[in-house]
Amino acid sequence: MGKENIKAPDSIIAAEMSIDGDVAFAGSIVINGRISGMVKGEQAKLGDSGIIDGDVVLQDFDCGGRVKGSVSAERVRMREGSEIEGTIFAREFDMVPGAMFN
Repeated sequence: MGKENIKAPDSIIAAEMSIDGDVAFAGSIVINGRISGMVKGEQAKLGDSGIIDGDVVLQDFDCGGRVKGSVSAERVRMREGSEIEGTIFAREFDMVPGAMFN
């Protein structure tokens, strides 16, 4: 068995953090805190405790938390317990049982 090539995220927004304003980034980010504003970048993972109150524009979005706003990405994955309240525009979309989309 070979080892998976797992890369650490370039940035992390911890569960205790709250950002009011837009977030733009290159590379990858893990969001466990709250963002009130647009999130724009390449690859993002929204953790179970993560909340985005604003639009999301990414290449790859792995959603485990809550989003209130539109999501536009090449790939969107909604994990169990995740919730997106808004419009989703995606080339590839994967939603598991237990995820919610309104």
